[in-house]
Amino acid sequence: MTLTLLFGLLLAVLLQQKLKGSEVFKTIFFFPQLTSSVAFGVIFMALFRGEGPVNSVLTILGMANPPKWLTSTAWSMTTITIVSIIKNMWYYMVLFLSGLQSVSEELYEAASLDGAGPWKKFKSITLPLLSPTTFLCTVMCIINSFKVFDLVNIMTDGGPGRSSKDLSGSFSELQVWLCLGLCRSVIRTRIYCDYDPVPGTEKMGKLLERRFL
Repeated sequence: MTLTLLFGLLLAVLLQQKLKGSEVFKTIFFFPQLTSSVAFGVIFMALFRGEGPVNSVLTILGMANPPKWLTSTAWSMTTITIVSIIKNMWYYMVLFLSGLQSVSEELYEAASLDGAGPWKKFKSITLPLLSPTTFLCTVMCIINSFKVFDLVNIMTDGGPGRSSKDLSGSFSELQVWLCLGLCRSVIRTRIYCDYDPVPGTEKMGKLLERRFL
């Protein structure tokens, strides 16, 4: 979460500078945010696969044994984190850009007359005045951190083992197990009491068992 906000802020500060073509880059950089998580996951799954472009580049650079990004318990969650940062930092970039545009240029001009450098301006002017935007981005980032089920499900399906299982995926599994328990209880009631309290439960239980067991 911290890295997502940090990269979003750095991109916003960079694009806020009066550079040639910055308006075009603002539009281009927001494209990843418009892409669905499923499509994004498929693209990066191809990039991070064993013989994919990422490991090919690392091999060319001299790494003898590139990481197994998607099939190693040590790297799977790191890979999901990297992809999640790349997917979401553009959204926070736009929010920080809107906050930066509300900061008066007169403050920077006054600081320049007092001899303040770029870092002093950023620390004493930009960061304090961005505090409302930073709070909003932090809240949004916490909420979005629970919305990575589709990305995890596409890229690793929570594996290998449970090394990349996220909280939303664990809740989904819990719901399935609770439903299975309910189906089995109803089936036992039907067998021993010759009574079906919920018609169609037996068929549902068999479908769930074939999918998750």
